Amino acid sequence: MKLWDFIKWLFGFPIFNTNLLRILLSLAAMVLFLRLRQGFARLLMRLLNRLEGENRLGFGCRIIRLLEPAAQCLFVIIGLSVSTPVLGLSGGAKIFINHTMRSGVAFLLFWTLYRCSGIASDFFQRFLKKSDDSLDSMLVLLFNNGFKLVVIIFGATVILQEWGYNVAGLIAGLGLSGLALALAAKDTAANLFGSIMIMIDRPFVLGDWIRTPHAEGIVEEVGFRSTRVRTFEQALVTLPNSLMSNHPITNWSRMGKRRVSFKLQFNNSVVIDQVKECIKHLRSMLETHPEVHPETVLVYFEKFSSDKLEILLYFYTKTTDWQEHLGVKEEINFEIVEILQQMGIFSSVSAVECT
Repeated sequence: MKLWDFIKWLFGFPIFNTNLLRILLSLAAMVLFLRLRQGFARLLMRLLNRLEGENRLGFGCRIIRLLEPAAQCLFVIIGLSVSTPVLGLSGGAKIFINHTMRSGVAFLLFWTLYRCSGIASDFFQRFLKKSDDSLDSMLVLLFNNGFKLVVIIFGATVILQEWGYNVAGLIAGLGLSGLALALAAKDTAANLFGSIMIMIDRPFVLGDWIRTPHAEGIVEEVGFRSTRVRTFEQALVTLPNSLMSNHPITNWSRMGKRRVSFKLQFNNSVVIDQVKECIKHLRSMLETHPEVHPETVLVYFEKFSSDKLEILLYFYTKTTDWQEHLGVKEEINFEIVEILQQMGIFSSVSAVECT
């Protein structure tokens, strides 16, 4: 009986408003759920390895792997919820533990959403038809970061409210500093919205030849704050996206065809019949040229004066590439020279580029 009395005294020994027996039972419950957590992890890994080996549920396996850490942590929270009442705590300790467990559940929920941001980005990428365009990739990145930011804000709000903090009052109390921060970040916000407008409107992509009121050249990089343009003098110009979104942009790379316009000036030694014959040959040559756009070929006797006659040549090349365009223009110039030489009037003609 003395041993039994000692055991009863030992297990009933008070420790922080509870006793040793309750503590041991609580630890046993916690150990049980930790063992269940380990068993769950091993079972889940075997299942995933089997499914991946059979090439089944590829996308589902990814979701399961994302949920696995939260599920294991959930076993710990369940173990705490079961083992804590065994301690028989009351008052402030009980309230603290309850707040901690509810905050843990909220954290697991928002942590899982945060980890799933990659899956949400994949769905958004599919919505954009998986374009290789760099602006689409930036838009996906912006969506991913925005999704994470929203999850963090909502998660922090829920957890703070669980601990009794008045979030609305906290935000109101930060009004003055928030105003100062907003003023300091005004340009950053303007550039961010400018980059969003560029991604949505898509006035250009990487490699396009553009002209703005501030620079002209090839687009090398489009970031969240600025766009970098390489000028034809090989200088790199960095333009804030707020300027790019609020000013006109001419995209020469999106021309469907490229214009050629110049005039042939004849002196008084050329008779009108020769001018008519020249117009006929030039028009026929341009209309049958394979690299000249057939919809707009204009060759007309436009002006005359006492000392000269002017023929206007106005047409478009099919190619918009600058180097290829120059090659076509050169080829046409050779043919024009041959026509003038065959007619014997080459020395009486001069060409003037139209603006």
